[in-house]
Formats: sequence, structure tokens, C-alpha cells
Amino acid sequence: MDKKYSIKDRKRFEVVNLLISGAITEKGAGEELALSDRQIRRLKRRFLDSGQTIDSLVFNRIHPQVNKVPDTIREKVVVLKREGSHRSCQHICELLPSVLTKEEKSWFIRWGKAHYHLSRAVRKSI
Repeated sequence: MDKKYSIKDRKRFEVVNLLISGAITEKGAGEELALSDRQIRRLKRRFLDSGQTIDSLVFNRIHPQVNKVPDTIREKVVVLKREGSHRSCQHICELLPSVLTKEEKSWFIRWGKAHYHLSRAVRKSI
């Protein structure tokens, strides 16, 4: 293990090794990792197919998020908040349409986000 792995990844590695050796059942592994039986079977299969390496248990997104808020919109939300630290999230949502371009507004329409509301994750990153 040359790389530094998170505690979660190391725990997955230990539990899946125990599962492969027969020390615990799939149900026990699922309870230990708080995963469903199907997710455990997927982890086990991925682990065996990759030659039983810890790298196979590390989550790696292989495709971009399709509905991720574009960086240009994120930056404009940050600017609105920095200009007025007293502004609430609701206030920022009300001011946002006035600073967005036509393309950015079309992103909201495409994803069906009514009234330019954004998720808490976007607002918390401010």
C-alpha cells in the first residue's frame, strides 16, 4: 500500500478480505460497511476481478456529473454573497437571474430548477 488510503477504503479492504476468506458472510459484511447485499456482491466481484487490490475498492467517478452546476454560476453566487454578507440564500436566489447570461439561465430551465434555487451544497461552498 504505497498510496495513502482513507479509513473508509482500508475498512472496505479488510471487510472484503474477510468475506473472501469466508470469515464473515455477505450479510455480515453489509452490516459492517452499511451497504446492501447487492452492493456487497458488486464490491466482491470488482475486488476479485481486479486481482484483490485495494485500488479496486476506492471510489473513482468515471463520468462527469451531468447536472453539476457550472463553475460560472457558482462564481456568480459567491460574488453575490461576498458583496453582501447579510444576504440569505433566498435573497441570493432572487438576485441571481439579474447577473446570469442567457446560456446560464437556459441551464436552469434545462434541469427544471424552478426559481433559480440551488442545492445546499452549492450554497454551503460559499
